[in-house]
Amino acid sequence: MKNIRVVYTLLLCQLMLCTLHAQRMNFVNISSRLRLPVMETYGVWQDRQGYIWISTETGLCRYDGSELINLMDSPEFRNESVYALTTGPDGTLWMGTSNQRILYYRDKKLQELPVTDAYSKMLTSNSNIIYRLSLPEPHILLIHSYRGLVKTDLRTLRMEIVPGDSTAILAMKHRAQGLLPVNQPRWQAGLETQMKLHILDGKDTCRLQIPILPGMHFHPRLITCRIGKNDYLSYDNKLLCISPDLSFRIYTYPARILSLQGDSEDGLWVGVHKAGLYYYADRNCMEHVQHELDGYSVSGVCEDHEKNIWCSTLEKGVFFCRNKEVRHYANLEGPDKRADYLRYDQGSVFALFEGKRLLEFTSGKVSLYYFPSQLPQNFKCVAVLGDSLILGRESTAMIADRSLRHFRNYYSKGCRISLNMRDFIRDEEGRLIAFGYNAYRNLNDSTTNRCYEKIDLDSEVRTALVTGTNTFYLGCRDGLYRMGPDSMYEPQCLTTAVSQIQALARTPEGYIWMASPDGFYVFDPSAGRLLNVSELLGMGRVFFHDVTTDRYGNVWAASNRGLLNMYRENGSYKGRIFNQTSGLLTGNIFRVAADSNYLYVSSYEGLCRFPLRAELHNSVPPLLYAQELSVNGKRMPLRSRMSFDHDENSLVFFFDVLSFKNEEPVLQYILDDGKQPQIQKIRGSRILFSNLSPGSYTLSVYGLNNQGVKSRQPLRISFEIARPFWLTGWFTLLSLAGISGLSYLIFHLLLRRIRKKEEERTRVRNLIAESQLSALQAQMNPHFVFNAINSIQYYILSQKEDEAYDYLTKFAKLIRMVLNQSRQKTITLQSELESIGLYIELEQLRFRNRFEYRLQVDKAVDVTDTCIPVMLVQPYIENAIRHGFMNAEEGRACILSLDISLHGEYLRVRVQDSGIGRKRSAMYRTEGYHTSVGTILTEERIGMISRMQGYERTHIEISDLYDEDGKAAGTLVEIEIPVQEF
Repeated sequence: MKNIRVVYTLLLCQLMLCTLHAQRMNFVNISSRLRLPVMETYGVWQDRQGYIWISTETGLCRYDGSELINLMDSPEFRNESVYALTTGPDGTLWMGTSNQRILYYRDKKLQELPVTDAYSKMLTSNSNIIYRLSLPEPHILLIHSYRGLVKTDLRTLRMEIVPGDSTAILAMKHRAQGLLPVNQPRWQAGLETQMKLHILDGKDTCRLQIPILPGMHFHPRLITCRIGKNDYLSYDNKLLCISPDLSFRIYTYPARILSLQGDSEDGLWVGVHKAGLYYYADRNCMEHVQHELDGYSVSGVCEDHEKNIWCSTLEKGVFFCRNKEVRHYANLEGPDKRADYLRYDQGSVFALFEGKRLLEFTSGKVSLYYFPSQLPQNFKCVAVLGDSLILGRESTAMIADRSLRHFRNYYSKGCRISLNMRDFIRDEEGRLIAFGYNAYRNLNDSTTNRCYEKIDLDSEVRTALVTGTNTFYLGCRDGLYRMGPDSMYEPQCLTTAVSQIQALARTPEGYIWMASPDGFYVFDPSAGRLLNVSELLGMGRVFFHDVTTDRYGNVWAASNRGLLNMYRENGSYKGRIFNQTSGLLTGNIFRVAADSNYLYVSSYEGLCRFPLRAELHNSVPPLLYAQELSVNGKRMPLRSRMSFDHDENSLVFFFDVLSFKNEEPVLQYILDDGKQPQIQKIRGSRILFSNLSPGSYTLSVYGLNNQGVKSRQPLRISFEIARPFWLTGWFTLLSLAGISGLSYLIFHLLLRRIRKKEEERTRVRNLIAESQLSALQAQMNPHFVFNAINSIQYYILSQKEDEAYDYLTKFAKLIRMVLNQSRQKTITLQSELESIGLYIELEQLRFRNRFEYRLQVDKAVDVTDTCIPVMLVQPYIENAIRHGFMNAEEGRACILSLDISLHGEYLRVRVQDSGIGRKRSAMYRTEGYHTSVGTILTEERIGMISRMQGYERTHIEISDLYDEDGKAAGTLVEIEIPVQEF
């Protein structure tokens, strides 16, 4: 028999449950975000893979960080609750249900262990409720019920009741993982004064005599856990703590204990019915307790791999806390709002709320004061002055005792302070200095009669920093200034690159840190160098409100994007951002201050604090699992290597990113197709690729936590999208053979049709040939040739050999061009314009330059690629010269214009002359109105081409032009033809 030393400690509930100065952890109800089916939840667990499991009134749900799945949402398991859950060595999830069934979840399938009937026969129906499962050995399952302990062999499915100790009120099995209840307590209230607790370890029985306290009664559901070397046992509203030497202590709670859980730091969490959650960070000092979720019945507590705390409740679903080290004061009036002022001074941190309430943190104690309502103005700043507090307002300052009951105006040597008060600061010797927009006052200096010292600056001072004796750094509206003993009346401007400076701080190496609406900056006075820290960190445009330093040399800056922490590592500063995903109340931070132990953060959601050594940075790599794949909307399992057909090229990959600090999963991936892979970052658990080209791909995927830390190893998935069969080599060979045979057959079939159309084609060719010949004859009419020869003869007889040679050269070139073009159906617009240009030059020489030629081609017209019929424009140019300009009176401005443009798919040619017009030209000929043969043939050719090609808008229009007096002002010819098909 072992010697038993009993130490009994009983703490009154009222004394034990006192909280630390009304501080609260940041627990948030996430039931709506999780989309819980009901609010009554019985437990929360994390399995070995990292998934969160939540037991509800309607079934067991699994949460993967983005989606909640009810595993029991089927007719076989519907509306069945899970009261007990455990995980086997192979990852199998075992659960006991409200219908006294044993279920297990393996390979994504939920199945029932066929022992329900045997279990029901062993225990009566009113005592076989399963509230705990344990696996002491890989093939042994222990079922804890209200009546006793049932042992199940998973290999043979044989069940037996584990024998207890009939002499004990309560018997426990001693295991490495803790105490296991063997039998239900057999005890009648009022008849016994001692509870016999026997601990069976297989060799000897340890017997403890537990005093029965007033009001003590038992509940059949016994909860145990082991933290460190201590065992904890709950029975009803009592918590029994048993040390290794078998000494014990008893703690009493307001109601029945529903859950016990230890965390990674050996802390103890106790959930109580309708009394909330109690947390003991130091189990050796149980009088220090943190009370949370008051009024709720906390049925389960879980700390996940990122140290988030999950709590299931019977009334409001699931609560979630990202960081238990962050405490807020939202239950106090004032600290539940933004602090307008937050500073550390002389061992205390002071926070002002709306200028009417003051919160003081001193040595772990929190004091909240309300200013008397008769004070005329709100206070803007506060500091310690001797044994009193000095509070600054716009125009003056007031002295108050530390209890803030008595106030008086502050006077110095008969002068009332009037600075347009901004803040109080201290120099390195601890002297207090009051700063205003353009003046300051040393409040500890009583040797001078001056009320304040003026700062000779055009820019107003927004914040100030003392770094030595009478040495100030001034953060102003238009930059940073230095004011020292050598420049008291002419402050030195250090930089104007930073405007609207809101706060200043200095680190031991002498760097000056500045918060401004444009970003966060650091200035090195020794080198005169300025750096934009927020830009270097890739934060973009961020509004910084405040900055401070702590005793470890870290810099903390408040911004609308979170709390920026600059820390030294390997001799240089590095930065990281904390926000609501790190456990803070919000990411919009307004004020920040630090004392020797804590950092205080003020936001629009209230005031919170955390230890300076608290780990806000989440360095835990997220757990990443590949789930399934959707190909063209069809789901299929994922494999490491896969192949798809050419039309299976729209893929959706589904992943689980188990990082619960993020409000939604974050993935980073690289799709390597052998070219230039790029890193992509997305929010969500799906990666979508649409219309991928044939080829081989490797997808590398990382999960990211809230601080950007990647999963330890990427998931790599290789897949190939096959080329379509019509692009393969064998199909090309078969296609060539088939095309050859088919071409042979088609040739013989088409030969008959060709012969039938030969006569029609012959007729068309003859017509085209005749049109081309007629056009050539119309172009090169004898009259023009005769005139050209006469012109050459005139130049020769006049001994103008150069002019005659030039004329003859151009004439010969034109003849060659016309002869070459006559053999073609179409020519390029460039060739047509070149021949027209030669023709006009010859005519201008013959007419002694009596007319001017103007050519305009739209930029959209490509003259080298655009084709037109041969001799399309030249006949109309000839008509304009012969009939428009030949009989024109002397002094008349004769202008010939050629305008070519695109209108949709049609080419528009406009020939306009400023001649005498068609009507007057006819007066010089006996045959009346004359129409050129060349123009008639041109119209016939264009009409023929239109009929052959099926065009509707091909046409030629000739119109007379008149001036304002109604006199003939020339002729306009408009030709519109399709351009691409010629």
